[in-house]
Amino acid sequence: MTDTKCRITGLLFKLELLKRIILRRSCRGLGLHFKQRPMLDYILRHDGCTQTELARALHVTPASVATSTKRLQHSGFITKQTDEGNLRQNRISVTEKGRAAVEVAHEHFVKLQTDMLRGFSDSEAEVLASMLERMAENITDEETGELNIKELILIDTKLESEKGEI
Repeated sequence: MTDTKCRITGLLFKLELLKRIILRRSCRGLGLHFKQRPMLDYILRHDGCTQTELARALHVTPASVATSTKRLQHSGFITKQTDEGNLRQNRISVTEKGRAAVEVAHEHFVKLQTDMLRGFSDSEAEVLASMLERMAENITDEETGELNIKELILIDTKLESEKGEI
């Protein structure tokens, strides 16, 4: 069973790496950096948000948002308008080019989902989903127990940005 456990863990890791590679390549083909897509998604859903709101929502530093939005603006994906009520604040909106990039990125993601499950019957996919849910439940702890995927991503992002000891 130990060999099988190692094989399963290795295959799950390989699957995650392959997904990341495919999604990173698809973003690169759009002129986007992989980490800019969530930012564009948020701005699209919250038109006119500020950089402060964006930083808070994505759990990143305001300096990081300033750098990323500057690049997104330079690439033509977003616009910034000075807030008439507070001249020190910018309101951010997605351009048509940005909307198109988000739409294509979403299409790439849907294609990835379809490709991953190609050849699986509905019942096989259901069994796989049940097994994966059980695996996730097996490693869930008090801190992560009630969190949704978006909240888990935020924790992962925060942990990734921390300087760990080697």
